[in-house]
Amino acid sequence: MIADESGRGGERLAYLYAEFIEPFVVSLRPVLERLMAAGRMPTVPVELVFFAITGPAMAVTQEAMANQLGRPVGLTPHERRDRADALARLVLEGLLPAGAPGLP
Repeated sequence: MIADESGRGGERLAYLYAEFIEPFVVSLRPVLERLMAAGRMPTVPVELVFFAITGPAMAVTQEAMANQLGRPVGLTPHERRDRADALARLVLEGLLPAGAPGLP
């Protein structure tokens, strides 16, 4: 719903932002600022980090689109978890600066 409303703007998006997105961003901002200051991630605007996290989340929440793109129908919970882990690794390693140690 947030993705759909994000393209429209208006009162519904303002409500969703105030109730769900803003608290997330407020809690995330100090962590990101510390990571950036320590050189553990690139220095980028917070909204880019938000989209780097939420955009890929569509891969695990938009089942119909994933199936159209070739995901097999009827994945087991284990297969779903493996795909979510692979996605998290792809996104998080992409946020690390070149030469930084990878994820465990």
